[in-house]
Amino acid sequence: LNKFSKALNDGKKDVKKMMLEPYSVFEGQVKELIAIVDEANANIDSQVKAYEQKKRDEKLVKVQEIYDEIFGDSDLLSILTWDRVFKPTYLNATTTLKSIKTEMTELLERVTNELNIIDNDNGEYQFEMKEAYLKDFNMAEALTVKQRFEENARRKAEYEAKRQAELEARRQFLTPSKSK
Repeated sequence: LNKFSKALNDGKKDVKKMMLEPYSVFEGQVKELIAIVDEANANIDSQVKAYEQKKRDEKLVKVQEIYDEIFGDSDLLSILTWDRVFKPTYLNATTTLKSIKTEMTELLERVTNELNIIDNDNGEYQFEMKEAYLKDFNMAEALTVKQRFEENARRKAEYEAKRQAELEARRQFLTPSKSK
C-alpha cells in the first residue's frame, strides 16, 4: 500500500508537471512582454516629463517678460520683487498668459492705491501701518495695526493721567495746608 500510495503521488506530480509546462512557458513569455511594455512606458513617461518641463521653462521665460513689462518701470519694483509676485501656478498649462498679465497688473494697481492711502494718512502710526502692509500686502492688517497702536496710546494716556492724578493727590495729602 505504501508503494502504491507513493506511485500514485509520483504519478500526480508527473501529470502536474506535464500540465503546468505550457503554463510555465506562457508565464515566461508574458513576463518578457511585460518587461518590454514597462520599458517602453518608462521611456514615453520620461519623454513626456521632459516635454512638460520644457514647456514650463518656456512659459517661465514668458512670465518673466510679463513681469518685466509690468513692473520694470514701476517705483514699486523694490517692493514687488519677482519672488513676491511669482506664483508656481503661473506655470500650469491651464493658466493663460493673459490671466497672468491681468493678475500682475491688478496687483500693481492695488498695491499702488493702498500705499497711497497709507501715505496720505496723517496719523502718527503711518510707519507701523506701512510695515504691516508690506509684509503681505494686506490693507486690513495695516488698519488693524493702526487701531492697535491708537488703542495702546489711548490706554497709555489714560494710565498716565490717572497716575498723575494719584501723584497730585499724594502731594496734597503730604503737604500740610497753610492755615493761620
